Amino acid sequence: MFALLSKTAYRLHEITAAGWMVIGEAKEGKIAFVDGGNSSIIKSPAAELQRIRTAVATTEKNRLTGAAQKEGYLLAKLEPDSSGKIQCRAELTESTLEISSEDLSGISLERRENWESTAALTKFCETARRMAEINSARNAARQQKGAVIVLDGTLEAFNAAEMKAMKELMAAAASNSAVIGAVAKTC
Repeated sequence: MFALLSKTAYRLHEITAAGWMVIGEAKEGKIAFVDGGNSSIIKSPAAELQRIRTAVATTEKNRLTGAAQKEGYLLAKLEPDSSGKIQCRAELTESTLEISSEDLSGISLERRENWESTAALTKFCETARRMAEINSARNAARQQKGAVIVLDGTLEAFNAAEMKAMKELMAAAASNSAVIGAVAKTC
C-alpha cells in the first residue's frame, strides 16, 4: 500500500506495519472521537455565512456510551478598523459550539493581495471550526479521566490561535491522564 505525501513536493511513501505507532492505552477503557464540519451558506467578497458542527462520540468496551453534537452559524465579515486597515470580524449565532469570542478574535488573517477573494474568509471559517474541534477535545479530556481522545485531522497547529488551543488541550489531557491522538486522511 502507498500514500502520496506532501510538504514541499509529492512523493510516494510505502505504508508498512513498521510505520504504525501505538498511541497508548486508555486507563479507563474509554475512547472519545472528535470530528467537525463546516459548510458555506452564503458567500460574497466581503462576507461569508457558514454552518459549523462538531461531534464527540465516546465508546467504552466497544460500545457507544455517549454522543454530543454542537453547532452554530458563523458570520465572517471584512471591515475596516478605526485606522482603515481591513480586519475580519466574526459573529456566532444560534451556537452551542465550544468556541468563544476570544477564540475568534485570536484568529488572524494574513494580508492578502486581493481582499476581493473569498478564500481568506473561508480559511477563517475553517480555522474557527478547527478551534471548536480542539476545544471539544479539550473538554472531553477534562471530563473523561484516562481516556484516549482522538481528533479527526492532525495535531499540527497552523497559527497562533490553534497553537494556544492545542497547548490547552495537551495540558487538560496531562492533568487528567488522558492520551491525545489523531487520524488524518491527508498530511
